[in-house]
Amino acid sequence: MKVIGITGGIGSGKSFVSTIFSQLGIPVYDADTQAKLLMVNDRGIVYSLIENFGKAIYTESGSLNRKFLSDLIFTDDKVRLKVNSIVHPAVAIHFEKWQHNTTP
Repeated sequence: MKVIGITGGIGSGKSFVSTIFSQLGIPVYDADTQAKLLMVNDRGIVYSLIENFGKAIYTESGSLNRKFLSDLIFTDDKVRLKVNSIVHPAVAIHFEKWQHNTTP
């Protein structure tokens, strides 16, 4: 399987291109969407985020407290790097599993 990464800034057409690929039957892994899901469903990520940033990182219902997290990330580069070091490896592992299951 050939792997193609679609990158670009906000509004550059990444979702549009991904939609076209999907409509053509080409499997598409949306890392941004998967990262958001993993930040709520992956116990390792949840544990690490709470350990590093406290229980306020999640709401009482268990969803990610996006306002709290964005306030942290956009005011401290070290926090952004820490969050990335927690989430990105898990997304990479998830992608590898997805790719393995998607390969014909």
